Amino acid sequence: MNHCRNYVIQFILDLKVTWAMNEILDKLEGSYGYLSMQKCSSNVVEKCLKEARGPKRAKIILELINDPKLQNILLDQYGNYVIQTAFRECGVKYNVHSMMFLFLKLKHVD
Repeated sequence: MNHCRNYVIQFILDLKVTWAMNEILDKLEGSYGYLSMQKCSSNVVEKCLKEARGPKRAKIILELINDPKLQNILLDQYGNYVIQTAFRECGVKYNVHSMMFLFLKLKHVD
């Protein structure tokens, strides 16, 4: 996703037009993990997390935490901000220790 599309998508999400927001969220479904690790598109994923409501937000968060590359997302320079936004938007208090605990727990599962 290039930087121009990034701004257009964020602008549309800011309008809070339900049908347009749902269309964007549906189109991005299945790509949130990959997009989280890209400079421009990580901002779009963060905006989606902030603007989506109820089940739509939960769906994004579930996709992220179930992504097989979650460890990469957590360690990525852009992806870690997306995960922090996900925590914040679902009301979970987080800090460096909770992020490291999550990472180590995931590492142990592999």
